[in-house]
Amino acid sequence: MLEMFGAVAEASIGRYRAGDPEGATDVIFAETIPDWRENVETASPGGLAKADWATFYETEFAGVGEWQFGPEQAAVIDCPVLSPEGRPGEPARCCRTGIPPRPLRTL
Repeated sequence: MLEMFGAVAEASIGRYRAGDPEGATDVIFAETIPDWRENVETASPGGLAKADWATFYETEFAGVGEWQFGPEQAAVIDCPVLSPEGRPGEPARCCRTGIPPRPLRTL
């Protein structure tokens, strides 16, 4: 999986360096969130025009390959976790993981 992400990251960074930051982001989300542009504009009108591509690609994204989180790190988390899930057009719901089942509360 990491090898596959490495290839995607390399292709994305290549497009960014070629002057196409939105196309570089298309590479990242092509399989997972193909309508990411519409999502950004819905959540933050004009968001793409305001995006700080340099900070993302030159600082944050550059460190993704160094970040490690796997089963060993997950095993030491001992607090409850809420996991929101949903499908397009349906309300989101939360399911608990890592703790005994009990009724969910709306915050």
